[in-house]
Parts: sequence; structure tokens; C-alpha cells
Amino acid sequence: MQKFDNYKYDNVIYAARDCRTLKFRKVARSKFDTNTKQCVAKFDHYCIWLNNTVGEMNYRYFLVFLIVHMFMLAYGFCAVCCIFAHIISVNGLLEAKYMSTVTGEPIRASFKVIVQYLIYAYVASERAKYRETEMRSEATSIIVAEERSDEYYRCGRSSFVR
Repeated sequence: MQKFDNYKYDNVIYAARDCRTLKFRKVARSKFDTNTKQCVAKFDHYCIWLNNTVGEMNYRYFLVFLIVHMFMLAYGFCAVCCIFAHIISVNGLLEAKYMSTVTGEPIRASFKVIVQYLIYAYVASERAKYRETEMRSEATSIIVAEERSDEYYRCGRSSFVR
């Protein structure tokens, strides 16, 4: 515990006292973590993503974790923007003419109009896929029901004939 004893007691927040759980002198700015059952020097918080406490010994690793994830999110955002830019350019959405559903007048292509169009197109395609799979499952269930009814009639006829 000597290597963690870098901070002085201020006798306001951190007073020299014993840890009630582990029964030894508590270092200033340390806390007992109930998840890991350890006294953690310079305790910050328990991170559910790392499944560990963040304290003096692993604070820099936690910061590296955050920075790496920040860059990954930025990369993902750039990739999604490139995908949307490709979709917009291939389909010519900037040059397309849009009609207002309220007034029926043509509207210039803007960011808001294109995003609304892309969302509507996605929802419409998902609905079409859902309807197609629903129709397939209905057709399959009708065929299965017809086969079962044929089998029932066959069994019923054979049971009457003796």
C-alpha cells in the first residue's frame, strides 16, 4: 500500500482511518469497491464496459480506451456519410424533383428533403420485404393445411372402409 500513499489526508473529505471491510489503514482518495472486493487507490468509478474499476493503476488505459472508441465512432460516422453520399450521387437525388404532399408544388432538393426521402424509401422497402415474407408464410401454411386436410380425409375414408 506504500506505493499508493501519494496523497495527503485533508481531514475534511479524507481522514486517516481504517477500512471497515478489509481492516487496514485506508489510503487517502481510496474507496472500497463492492464489485471487485478491493480497496482501490484514487477510485474514480466502476466501468461496466471494462468490467473493472477505474483507479490510479488503470486510469491511463481507460483514457486510451475512450480515445480509441472516439476514433472508431468518427470512422464509422465518416463511413456512413460516404455511403449516403454514394447513394445520393448514384440515384441523382440532388437533381431530382420532389413534390410537396401538402401543396403539390415542386420543392428544391435540400438536406432535409433528401433525408426524408431516404427514410421513406427505406421504410417502404422494409414494408415490402415484410409483406413478401408474410405472403410466403401464408402460402406455406395454406399448403400445409391442405396437405393435412387431404391426409385427414384419406385417413377418414380408410377408417370407414373395412
